[in-house]
Amino acid sequence: MACSAAAQSPLDADLDRAAAGFERAATEAPDEVETLAAAAGAHYQDGHVDEAVAALDRAAALAFRAGATGRSFELSLTAAEALRSQGRLADAAERFQQAALRNPRDPRAAAAHATAIEALGATLDPARPDQLAAYAKLLEQHLATWSDAPTAQAARWGRVELLARRRQWEPLLDALAQIDAGDPHYERSRELLVAAHAGCLAEEPSKERLMTAWNDLQPLIFVNPTKWPDAWTPLQREAALTLARGALESDADGLENARRLLRQALAARPLPDPAWERRAAVTLVVSSLAAGDSGEAAKAIESAYPGPADERRQLLETTHRRLLARAGSLLDEADRLERSVVALEGGEGDGVGAAAALADAGRDADARRLYERLAAERPDDRGVQVAYARLLAQSKDAAERAAALARWRAIESRSNAGSDDWFEARLARVRLMTELGQHGDARKLLAITRLLEPTLGGDKRRAEFDELSKMLGEASR
Repeated sequence: MACSAAAQSPLDADLDRAAAGFERAATEAPDEVETLAAAAGAHYQDGHVDEAVAALDRAAALAFRAGATGRSFELSLTAAEALRSQGRLADAAERFQQAALRNPRDPRAAAAHATAIEALGATLDPARPDQLAAYAKLLEQHLATWSDAPTAQAARWGRVELLARRRQWEPLLDALAQIDAGDPHYERSRELLVAAHAGCLAEEPSKERLMTAWNDLQPLIFVNPTKWPDAWTPLQREAALTLARGALESDADGLENARRLLRQALAARPLPDPAWERRAAVTLVVSSLAAGDSGEAAKAIESAYPGPADERRQLLETTHRRLLARAGSLLDEADRLERSVVALEGGEGDGVGAAAALADAGRDADARRLYERLAAERPDDRGVQVAYARLLAQSKDAAERAAALARWRAIESRSNAGSDDWFEARLARVRLMTELGQHGDARKLLAITRLLEPTLGGDKRRAEFDELSKMLGEASR
């Protein structure tokens, strides 16, 4: 594909890509076509891209009517390339696609359609299902029309990458199983293999999935099965971390295997990427605490967070308390600790993540100041209000605990009566009244709650109410 000399000279050099790999069309077009092409070049040189594209469209239509379909195709591709050169990739993709579909038997059509795939692929947002669906349609269209073209292999690989973008981990594993070492995308497929197992284990950390992950990922780590790697690659480290995180919900042997892997991957040369080191270190912290090895946990937290020693100690204590209380899964606690570390290092600004991290690190005064501002800025954000109320309730200062009681009252008033949120707030109020010595008010609130909401929110909530009733009964004697 090429423009005439008159049209080509004013066009930006980027437009030369439109001609790459194509031969000039044999059928000559009318002179008016080339006049319009030259005008398009002038418009483009002046920075008037839309006018240039419009002139190329008119020239392409005129050439098509005159029977010069090859020249019409070239002009359509040049218009598409003009848009791509300006970064208007979605518009360019649509034009490359339509030009190819109008001329499916042209030997240049497959390459043009592949260019549409490339352009659209560069715009994809994993959070936009509509974009991913359009991209999937384009890939299937290519394979249905040009399955024997050299470009078909890239389209087939595009389907594999799309599974990863859509986080369809099980189908991705099935697709990757078909790729052997001779495939040009083999190295990339190993990266996706690790990501697919990480996704599967995050969705369902079952023993069966962990075993499958071990079988697939161990060969990536142990190239020599009798010893650890001499030098760890980023892929090997990511595979080790994936297996270690998957083993967090395993038994004692699984936890020990996870810790052994992480120790080696963290200590080996070359030095790991700082972001990976943090993720691995917090996983080692949680797995060590779960195994009762506080010494290794204390050592690992130094790799995760090089901040003040008292903050590291408090992070360990907070994480340990949550583990003992079974506040979440070990994987959840590892993620929570990582978020705290990132926030403490300044990676989450001064928002909710930073406030929670300050609290986890024992910087209660700083956390309260930040939560106070956030609560004032976001009166309708229940998460912020609850987090602030809980932090105030943990204070040893009676005035701050009284403030927590008032805040829980406000939270309750904004909750639907009888909902789980409402029962949570009511329980918090009764508990704080009891702790503050307001026993008479606490008994009255309990009696009203039993009268108006006899279910007490289910078995778990009822047990908590009963425990408070017992405490109040003992306090009255």
